[in-house]
Amino acid sequence: MLSRVCQRLSRIAQPMLFHTIDFNSSISIVPPKKRVIQPHRALQQKPSLRQHCRRLSIDVADNVAVTKTDDYAIADDLAKWLTGVRCLQNYGGFDGDFLGSRTWSLIRSLAKHMGEVRHWSLCRQGWGLYLQDVLSQAMEEITFSKLTKLALHRISEWKGHTLQLKSTLRMNPTQKLLRTAPITALSISDYEETTQCTAFLLQWPAALEHFQFGSFYNNPWTMTYPLFQSWLLIHRETLKSIDIGYLSRYEDSNSYIFNATPFPNLEYLRLSSESWNDFGENEETWVRSLGKAGIARETSLETNEIKFRLDYWYGMEQDDYPWDRMDHIRDELLRPNGRDLIYQTPPISKDEWLGFRKKEREAQRSEDETEWYENETDTATDAETRLQTPPSYYGGGIREYLEPLDRNFPILNN
Repeated sequence: MLSRVCQRLSRIAQPMLFHTIDFNSSISIVPPKKRVIQPHRALQQKPSLRQHCRRLSIDVADNVAVTKTDDYAIADDLAKWLTGVRCLQNYGGFDGDFLGSRTWSLIRSLAKHMGEVRHWSLCRQGWGLYLQDVLSQAMEEITFSKLTKLALHRISEWKGHTLQLKSTLRMNPTQKLLRTAPITALSISDYEETTQCTAFLLQWPAALEHFQFGSFYNNPWTMTYPLFQSWLLIHRETLKSIDIGYLSRYEDSNSYIFNATPFPNLEYLRLSSESWNDFGENEETWVRSLGKAGIARETSLETNEIKFRLDYWYGMEQDDYPWDRMDHIRDELLRPNGRDLIYQTPPISKDEWLGFRKKEREAQRSEDETEWYENETDTATDAETRLQTPPSYYGGGIREYLEPLDRNFPILNN
């Protein structure tokens, strides 16, 4: 309020007010809501304010009918005016032919005028955000030249096109896109695309330093830790952090192992573990091997973090307390060599865990005894029934009842 009545304060406050233009999804820029029109008018009347914007979020409503080009008028102005933006977010506007084509036209304008963008986030509100559309812009060399961090949220699968990247872009991807993107940090979440597209996407950056792949539960494609390991080997000399969330479960236990030893400059590794039995002997051996390799090679991986959080205490089928294994690795191997292992406080103490294990064993024993008793009872009942039932009784009519006694015995008719 003081900035409105004090000219000196106004000169200081106004640039700060326009540093971030970020409206949530309920206040869309396309079509423009009233709260968007006012700052747009201020930027129009006082062009000197435009240079102060560093963060911009452009939200296009997928759930509102956008059928006129005029609905994009304010977004188009912001793309041309705010040339100093460094963090850009595009949210929504990909659902449908009109929205999709018009939003990508806006993005091309953003890339043309905003040469200082370092961080770019793409997220769909409804549907229609496809990986090949992102790469198509790169094919046309419509990219942010100083982009270092790309976040892709809610990428949809292009249904029915297994080889969509080659067929849609009509090119050999290894020649025109391989190792060309300037991005050093890539974040992916709520992801639906295929295994093949994912492998290609990870070859797009020239030198990836940070990689994050969020958990998915509905993606039908087979993606395992060994697959990600093989895909990321192209960046093994540059990668500093790897964060991979929950993946689909498969019977092969080797699918849960990520070998981090080929990445000599790795400083941070986080893998998802969401079942009680997910940290057992195999996992302990792997973490020990990782620690030993880091010590022997004197790598920069000084701290290991295990995220082992459980929302339930039941179903504890293993007899070993998982956190004992973590303690042993930390106290016997890593800390004596100047390294560390960190993990969350166990949701249940060892004494409580032993109590639950005892109750589970007793419950299982009781269940087994009950099942045995029921089987024995059924067997005894069957035997008693056989003793009480005449051996010649087969059911059916009286003729069938008498016939087995003597097939030569005459049966009289009335």
